[in-house]
Amino acid sequence: MLRIGVAVSGGGHRATAWALGSLAALVETGANADVVSVSSVSGGSIANGAVARAGDFRDHRESSAFAAELAPTLRVVASEGLFFPGPATRAYITATLGFAGFTAIAGVGLLAALIAAGRDAQLVGFAAFGAVVGAAIGWVVGGLVRWPRLAAAAISALLGGVLAWGGAALTTGLHGGGLWATLVALGAAWLGVAWLAVVLFSGRGKAVEKALANGLLRHPTEARPLTLADVASGVNHVVCATDLESADQFYFAPRFLYGYREGISTAAPSRVTLATAVQASAALPGAFPPSIVATGPFVRDPSITDPATAPERVVLSDGGVYDNMADQWESGLATRLRVCEPLRSIQEPADVLVVANASEGWDWKPFTVTGRLARELVGLLRDQGVQYDVSTSRRRNQLIERFRVSRETGKGLVGVIVMIDRIPMSLAAAFAAGDDDVARRAREAVAFLDAQHSDAEWKALAARNATVPTTLGPIGVATTLDLMEHAYTSTAVGLYVLHGIGSLALFPRAVYAAAMEARP
Repeated sequence: MLRIGVAVSGGGHRATAWALGSLAALVETGANADVVSVSSVSGGSIANGAVARAGDFRDHRESSAFAAELAPTLRVVASEGLFFPGPATRAYITATLGFAGFTAIAGVGLLAALIAAGRDAQLVGFAAFGAVVGAAIGWVVGGLVRWPRLAAAAISALLGGVLAWGGAALTTGLHGGGLWATLVALGAAWLGVAWLAVVLFSGRGKAVEKALANGLLRHPTEARPLTLADVASGVNHVVCATDLESADQFYFAPRFLYGYREGISTAAPSRVTLATAVQASAALPGAFPPSIVATGPFVRDPSITDPATAPERVVLSDGGVYDNMADQWESGLATRLRVCEPLRSIQEPADVLVVANASEGWDWKPFTVTGRLARELVGLLRDQGVQYDVSTSRRRNQLIERFRVSRETGKGLVGVIVMIDRIPMSLAAAFAAGDDDVARRAREAVAFLDAQHSDAEWKALAARNATVPTTLGPIGVATTLDLMEHAYTSTAVGLYVLHGIGSLALFPRAVYAAAMEARP
């Protein structure tokens, strides 16, 4: 029996749409019946979680039914957004940014108190200053949280004026110990407010997890989040994260949690929600703090002595930090099965691996930032992007070489990498010369693709898709459909041409567009 593994990459909602397009192609061509695993990182894990919730992936037979199951996720990706903006996290974002604005305005009051200390100050000037600064803060915060900006600015101006007037009134003309006591009390109060703002801000990962648990990854029949153990599927849905203590990949799945140094836990999936796993997998450094997940005890090989005892919690970051293509699960599974006996009864290694890679391409990007602090922050973001790009490029080249050797020897893992910056025509045309079955299928695919779009149209589509930003906000209906069509067609063509799996199939764009427009 043929066994197909699927690995879907990170890249925010761009990667979610790309992964769903690739998985939709497997359903349309019937190849999903042979899928044994879907591994994922970051934005691809949102797609993996949605498909896991939809039942056994191998049992889907019609695009319309599959699209209907994915409709809530497609709406979030295309038009609603998950985080900043996103209705599921709007209350958290509003509270956090509103409180941050209040902290800044309270700082104006503290500043007024410091300036007026010991002087006979004109309070009206301080009130005016506080009102102007408050209005500016309210205008900015109102735009970020989508409040009416004029109303937000007016309320903030009033608050700023009152706090600045009050701060100055408390210290003007005050001297000696009374002044110092007043300033210390005001400073302590402001630090308390600032600390609360930091606490709120640090909860953004939990806010996303809660939004997933109560929305896309909620139990379909019970009023609670879906746990990993609730996933009822013959397909092993593996959500990957980066272990910040061991520097290895960590794996969440319906029947186990596994890390090389931690070992394996078959009890934890009943306690850990699918939303927890997906959020940990998507905890992009800088955007979200590391996730600390209570797992309970692991069982590990006695040869592992560092750490001295198996931990009962893991500290995790975005899975793409370690492997942004999520191929490590299948490409290293044979070795993993040799060192972890309990895994052997859960999944056999795949024969064919489909890698749906939506990693953002790196072209020339002028560095035009001039401010010292801004230059440092942008530099950190660029550093992260370069690290992702280099590690992904090397992994991709290693996989391509491995697939080539396996094809030539007739042994080992083969597959296809579905790249966001490549067109399906390039894959088909590369194998069209010759008289073997691969060449025959390649020529068939060239004719099929020509009937859909011209070469220039395919290239324009790939160019647009490769520049979609990495975001958890809405990317637009047309963009979502373009990404899905591109991934769908590339997956179907790659599997059919190279391995004779499935068939050439048109992307049912109208079906998925209708699913996005439908309301429950």
